[in-house]
Order: sequence, then C-alpha cells, then structure tokens
Amino acid sequence: MKRLITVAGLMFASSAAVAGSLGDVSDVPATDVKSEKELSGFLGLGALWRPEYIGGDTTETKPVPLISVDYRDIVYFKLNRLGVWFWKQGQEGFRIGAVAQPRRGWRRNDGNRLSGMDTRGDSVELGVNLAWRYDRFEAEGGYLTDVSDESDGDSAYIKLRYALMQSSTWNLAGQLGFEYLDDDVTDYYFGVPADEATPIRPAYSPDEEWNTSVSLVATYIINPSWLAMGGFSYTVLGDELQDSPIVEEDDYANVFAGVAWRF
Repeated sequence: MKRLITVAGLMFASSAAVAGSLGDVSDVPATDVKSEKELSGFLGLGALWRPEYIGGDTTETKPVPLISVDYRDIVYFKLNRLGVWFWKQGQEGFRIGAVAQPRRGWRRNDGNRLSGMDTRGDSVELGVNLAWRYDRFEAEGGYLTDVSDESDGDSAYIKLRYALMQSSTWNLAGQLGFEYLDDDVTDYYFGVPADEATPIRPAYSPDEEWNTSVSLVATYIINPSWLAMGGFSYTVLGDELQDSPIVEEDDYANVFAGVAWRF
C-alpha cells in the first residue's frame, strides 16, 4: 500500500507537466508491458516533438514524463489518461469504466496568428468509457465533458487498437482513432470571437467536428528493470477546424521517445 501511495503521489505531481506535454498525444495508444504483479508500470523521461499549438506550422521539442501505472487491471494511469474499470468480464471481453484526460490549450505567443488573443487554457475532461478486448484487438469508445471550466464542452472518441507484435522484448501497437468535438470545444480552441478579430483574422465560430488519427507505439524491454519506448500520432483536422483563421496546417504529428524504469 505504501508503494501504491508513493507512485500515486508522483503520478499526480506530474499531472500538470503531462497536461502540457502529452495532452495532445491522446491519439497514441497506451503501451502494454505485461506483469504478474498487483502494482506494475514504469516511470521515465522522454522528449516530445510537436507543433507549438494544434494547427500551427512551427514545432517545438519538450521534455516529458513517461508514466504508466496499473493496479490489478482496475486503476490505471497510462501516459496521459487516468482511469478506473468499474466492471469487466476478464482480460478479454467487455469492460466499463471512467476516464479523465487533459486537452491542450495555447498561449498568444505560440504563433503569429494568435497574437493579441486571450490564452485558451489546458482543460481536464472526465467521462465514461466502454472497451472490448479479444486477443490482440481492442475497441474503445468514450464520452467526456470538460470539468475544469475552460471550454465547458463535450467530446467523444472511438479507438481501434491492434497489437502488431508481442514478444518478450518487443511490443508494437497501431491505432486508428476518431474524435468528436462539440461546438463549445471547437469554438473555444479554434474560434475567433468578435473582440479578438482583426482585418487579417476575421471572427469565426466553428460547428461541431470530427478529427481522424493514426498512431503507433513501440516498447523495447532492455532488461527486467528498464525499457525504451517511442511513438507517434498523425491527426487530420476536420473541415470546420481547417477553416479557422488561426489554423495554419490542416494536419499535425506528435513524436516522442524515452527510457523508463520498470517496477
């Protein structure tokens, strides 16, 4: 129990850094490192390459904590998601739970098109999720709402994940994802209110929209105590977001890599 409390403290102490760093890597599938222990996972550090803001045409590289904690396949934190399974059929089959994850915002100095606009803060979204697992395949869907008083909007997702490789040293998984954003979320993060409009940045209020992503994550077990991992996601923004005057690129990628200590 003491070990669980210690790991939980480290996990939540890092939540702000995760929200600002891996908050836009929710499209990357969580890596599975099998363990027979009740409490297992890894703690590490990596580097993340990403756009300065979603829709921007400049990139940045940032240090990022790599955290995965699983307690008896009930409570988990994987890269950027905190969740709990309330009911499950077993390792395979259906399961129902709750999940919380961050959504990355932006600051006016993140890009020229944002100059003079108010900050759009990082938000925390909380909701329910349903998953179905069979062999190497997993399908998951969820519905979330902003609980941090930022966008005050709702979102949903569908993720189709397949383990392409599973061995004693290598794990490789791919994922196809679809994300729904209601008009409160799209307007907050991609809209331009009248009081922030300029002659070259007209007022804009997008409707609800879907984004599509593909992603890949790999882990390599170096030894019983250490692993290396890396992944990427590629996302295409929906038409309503592409039409925003603050969006410079219709798609974007995130890439990360690092090493971690296993426990």
